[in-house]
Amino acid sequence: FVMELRELRTVSCYRCDEFGVSSIAFDLRQSILWAGTFGGHVSSYLDTELDKYSAFQAHQRDIRQLLPTEKGLVSITSKELRYTMHTGLPVFCINDESVLSDMQCLLNYNKDSVLVGCHNRKLSTLDLNLMKVTSEVSTSAGTCLLKASENYVCSGDVSGEVHLHDPSSQMSVVHSYSPHSGGLVDMEVVGHCVVTCGLIQQYGQMCVE
Repeated sequence: FVMELRELRTVSCYRCDEFGVSSIAFDLRQSILWAGTFGGHVSSYLDTELDKYSAFQAHQRDIRQLLPTEKGLVSITSKELRYTMHTGLPVFCINDESVLSDMQCLLNYNKDSVLVGCHNRKLSTLDLNLMKVTSEVSTSAGTCLLKASENYVCSGDVSGEVHLHDPSSQMSVVHSYSPHSGGLVDMEVVGHCVVTCGLIQQYGQMCVE
């Protein structure tokens, strides 16, 4: 089965003449498409018509991930995490590298908590109400991907391994495996299945699997 896709609408992102898009995220609760750029700008667009909703400067460097929540938007660069309202009004910012550094990915695994994956072998839990990091666990390698299933948090690391964490036991690892010999590119959780895309060594070169 091959799904046929067709273009419905094209829109130029805020400051796209200067900076390319580095991250996008869909907010299914609000029907908003969020886009972040390599220059730290954020813009949002409504429904399938992509009418501009908001645009603001969130950071001074490339945005690595955007995470819409029920009340606002979390955005990260490698050195800064910022939480803003949908209109761009800032709520709080963490740019202390002793607290969070080398950030790469985000996951909103319950209403008020965000999991932050970092390349510095740390997995941190951020409480949006308390506006601070409340817990931290060490990982065997830097985290580059985070997804949630019904009972577990799935993480992918820079060595190519996938780990299943139990949120009820301080994110302890209950299972790990390496799906691809050449590294991990992307990952998605569908029901009780983990779908991964990665690289393998074939005929002397790296190929997508």
